[in-house]
Amino acid sequence: MNTIDPPQDSAVVNLSVDKIATIACVLLIFTMGRFQLTDLLGVKRVVQFLLFIPILAYFLVRLPSFNHKKHLNPLIGLVLLMLCVNLFFHADFLWIFDYIFSLVGLYVLLSVSRKNIIIGVRWMVSLACFFSSIALIQFILLLFFPDLLVHTRLALLDDGTWTSINQNEGASVVNSLHPITLFGLSTNERLNVFGLEINRMRSFTSEPSLLVVYFLFPAMLGLFLNKPFWTKCSLFILFFSLLSFSGSVQISVIFAVVYIVSSFFFSTRFIFFSFPFIILTLMLGILLIAGIEMFTAFDAGLASSQNTDFLAKGNSLIVRASGIIEGVNEAINSPFGSGYLRPLPLSIILSSSISAGWTGTILLLIFFYKLINRLDLKLKSVPERKNMLLGAAILFGIVCTIFLFNDYAMLNYVGIILLIFTYRLLDINTEQDKSDASSR
Repeated sequence: MNTIDPPQDSAVVNLSVDKIATIACVLLIFTMGRFQLTDLLGVKRVVQFLLFIPILAYFLVRLPSFNHKKHLNPLIGLVLLMLCVNLFFHADFLWIFDYIFSLVGLYVLLSVSRKNIIIGVRWMVSLACFFSSIALIQFILLLFFPDLLVHTRLALLDDGTWTSINQNEGASVVNSLHPITLFGLSTNERLNVFGLEINRMRSFTSEPSLLVVYFLFPAMLGLFLNKPFWTKCSLFILFFSLLSFSGSVQISVIFAVVYIVSSFFFSTRFIFFSFPFIILTLMLGILLIAGIEMFTAFDAGLASSQNTDFLAKGNSLIVRASGIIEGVNEAINSPFGSGYLRPLPLSIILSSSISAGWTGTILLLIFFYKLINRLDLKLKSVPERKNMLLGAAILFGIVCTIFLFNDYAMLNYVGIILLIFTYRLLDINTEQDKSDASSR
């Protein structure tokens, strides 16, 4: 039987200080990193500053009463190590502020009640659903008015200006935005999907690979809410993510199917604790021993057929595989972190070792150990758990993807905050859980 939330849970308009801080943490996800809507509007830094004010205020008020024994989390240690390594090697201004935002956000989200965490997740899912909706509207409009496509093919330069990346006209400075641009951006690729020519959507992310973070994570969290309305929102977000034809999304979904099949034979703990490391070891072994020829041959086979060429990733596969080999060498030789600048996403294991040293990787693994234990207990404690199992499957897909090759945005504010939201939402030792259980 589905439960009905108490009236006070749904009264999002009844704002308190901790609720405002939680919602601000969520809104920052869509203004930090590579989600470019505020860049497009030219208000990114202003919005970040305004959102950080209530977060910092709550942090300063609650810090003296922060229960370090109860709320101390391995992610705090990881971010502190990344901050120290960055100060030593780079002292990059933007990254330092990102780590500071992450630390403050962690303290806030570890301090607020789980009821506020649920409200924050609802805001997150709502935003992801909204961006998915307008992207799909744009997708339909472009099918009927393909000439408008050029206005969605934009790239942000280092100086903050936008340029066109239309293949036919070449790069040119964009002085004004067409209204269709406010529905989302697309790449300069046209895909042949069973005879239909379509453009690749990416919402306002800088590239489709980031849809794993900005859309799959909210979809997974929406399923963990275990309510019919939020489940429908999550499925809608998943539909948009698949329609983007992002390779990272496709791989995540494949691994989600692996979890669903494996769950009939193995426990959740065993699947999460063993499968990602087995797959990562096999992949690294193939890359280091046999090179990338096996992967490129498979990709070439996909590209040779008109029915599967939209699944081929071509040069992206080769470049990322080469980057993983470089990352392995750097991580092995950098026990205390490194100044190595990662041009492309890597395995989160390699990136954490490079960014925070081997100690940082250990802290990251401890966090995932605690997270999976919480997930396992949650699945066992929820009678109606179909939505929870689907959420666990998507989480497994995300974990495998970021552990294997694509940790885009996972070790900055966006990824850190999404991880702590997941961790807090899966907490079962709360009064809210007792209330839910009694109402079933």
